[in-house]
Parts: sequence; structure tokens; C-alpha cells
Amino acid sequence: MKKSATEELNEAILILQRKQHIELGILKEQFLITYESLKPINLIKSTFQEVTEIAGIKIMIINKLIDLTIGLLGKNVLAGESASPIKKMIGVILKTAINKLVSKSPSASLSMTS
Repeated sequence: MKKSATEELNEAILILQRKQHIELGILKEQFLITYESLKPINLIKSTFQEVTEIAGIKIMIINKLIDLTIGLLGKNVLAGESASPIKKMIGVILKTAINKLVSKSPSASLSMTS
């Protein structure tokens, strides 16, 4: 038996309503994903991850951190304000030697951190 035009239209409407419901769900899901990715903290995280993925940047950051740590230790421990002149001199010599080692061989400073 042949369907009437009204029945065919009702079926087409139902099919389109289901399709609209599914697409609305997908749209809402994509909106939430976009909303989360645009939060400031997530933007900062993703930018930092992209920057640190560059191999040279990682090595440079590690070397600078090592250099800063050594500099602070050398200044505070060996060449402090109350230290004797001999102790200050040893601290300066040690700091200079370590800085030369780190600047000549970045891989050596990396092996010290591992």
C-alpha cells in the first residue's frame, strides 16, 4: 500500500529531527572542547609544551638552570659576605671553572643532572 504524502512528510520530519538532535550533541561537545582549550591556563600549558618540544630549548633551559644553581651555590656557600678572602677566592675560581665546563660541554652538564 502506498503511503500518503502526509505520512511521507512526517517520516521525513522525524528523520530530520533525529539528525538535528545528533548534530546538536556533536556541536555541544565541540563547544566544550573549544571552551576548555581557550581557558588561559590551558593556553599557557599548550604554549609551554610547544616551546619545550624544541630540543634546543630544553637543553638551553636545563643549562641555564644548572648555571643559575651553581652560581647561587658558589656565591652563597663559598663566597659569602662573612667568608675569609681565601674562601672567596676559592669560590670565584671554582665558579669560573664550573662555568667554563658547562659552556664548553652542555652534554656534560646534562649528564650531571641525570
